[in-house]
Amino acid sequence: MTKQHFRFHHSLYSCLPTSSRHYNDKIAANMDSYQLNHPILAPLASDEGKVVETALQWQAPAILAGAPKDPGHVVSAHQQMMHRLSTSSMVPTVVTASECVDAVTRFHRIAAEHDGAPMPAWAQQMVQQQQQSMHQFQQNMVQQQQQSMQQFQQNLTAQMTQLQQTTAKFYNAMICSLRDNVMRISNQDGINPPPVFPGTLEDLINLSGRNCNTLLTFYGLEVGGTLNERRLELGLYLGLRETAFGSSFYE
Repeated sequence: MTKQHFRFHHSLYSCLPTSSRHYNDKIAANMDSYQLNHPILAPLASDEGKVVETALQWQAPAILAGAPKDPGHVVSAHQQMMHRLSTSSMVPTVVTASECVDAVTRFHRIAAEHDGAPMPAWAQQMVQQQQQSMHQFQQNMVQQQQQSMQQFQQNLTAQMTQLQQTTAKFYNAMICSLRDNVMRISNQDGINPPPVFPGTLEDLINLSGRNCNTLLTFYGLEVGGTLNERRLELGLYLGLRETAFGSSFYE
């Protein structure tokens, strides 16, 4: 623009009414300032996320409406978005899907104030895909944790059952009197025996055929032979020694 043209446009601008000049000045000022508030994102929910985001200074600053536009705001919002996206697949979960979406949305809103463009379609699609993938990922993690916990409980139950069986059999091996109590033993599933379980050695020796078969089946033992053979089979499984039954038992 030549000096002559500049003087012409300047004189033309000076001829405008004061209200029009103020309006034009306001438009120019608005083009150089933010129209919306862009508050900082809420801190990450996880303790690990809070530590990482604070230590690495990922948090982008807040922007107030009317503040002059600063390209640095776009850069910081983009960095925060990328940091959250890059850590979204960490285990245990450090950044949730919604926290990633918040960062993506904030970045594109700030960028739109600089270039006037809305959030591009690819970004909207990325947000949707990120939500879906993170939701699926978190569901899988919950299922894996539940399965791991179930497996742990099963292993613990099996170990406790084995310990209880070993303790009970050790105690029952000491039985030598008809009035000695027989310690109850759970089966391999950790289930306690039915009420027909004999309370003493004498009760075991006099156990009926029906109740004896019930207990043999309960422990997964073979049911066969004479009644005394079945009683002996049950007693030996419970940890009793053959001599505990007495010589008369074998006559």
